[in-house]
Amino acid sequence: MFLHLSRVIAVLIGATLICTLLTSCGSSSSVPIERITLGQGGGFAGLQTGYRIERSGIIEEWEMRGGSMQLRSTAKVPTSNVRPFFARAGSLRLDTLHLDEPGNMTYWIEISEGTTTHRLRWSKSEHLPDGVAAWYNALRSYCQQAIGGGK
Repeated sequence: MFLHLSRVIAVLIGATLICTLLTSCGSSSSVPIERITLGQGGGFAGLQTGYRIERSGIIEEWEMRGGSMQLRSTAKVPTSNVRPFFARAGSLRLDTLHLDEPGNMTYWIEISEGTTTHRLRWSKSEHLPDGVAAWYNALRSYCQQAIGGGK
């Protein structure tokens, strides 16, 4: 009887452990990235420019001078065109990186997930982790073409 009871307890503990692991794995899914903002600015004029990319495919080009932000242009592209940039931002784990090294000319990425925004700032691209500089440059180039109509 005692041997049978200990087996039942072992099975229950094992099942509880497996359920706990499965539940914690399932609940650790992160909120998808909803918006990516790229920017650069500084120097003597203090002009800041950049792009805001929405998961829905809306790309806005903006500039900020003297604390006043203005939209310069907007484009709508298919979501399938921006999806790879969002997926790559997730695989690069941009939301977990810590980089805050502004300089005379500063570049940045903001990743927005729900109510959370995470920002990386740098002045020298060699301080970026592998792959981030290439991803940033590719997304910036894509935005320039989307806004400019391929001009």
